[in-house]
Amino acid sequence: MKRAVIPAALIAALGCLLLGGIGRMLNTHFWLTNPTWHELAQTFLLLATAWGVYQLASGELGQRK
Repeated sequence: MKRAVIPAALIAALGCLLLGGIGRMLNTHFWLTNPTWHELAQTFLLLATAWGVYQLASGELGQRK
């Protein structure tokens, strides 16, 4: 479970950016152009970064169990 946090957060961030990008390209005033997608992507990227730093600090990164 612990190993899935970073990839899951990165996939979620890319999904949010993709939805926001589609809305931008369509140039619609629909929910896809909502800036919340960009903020949500930033949150997921911050989660992945923080989790990676935590694993580096605790020595869990790179160790196989």
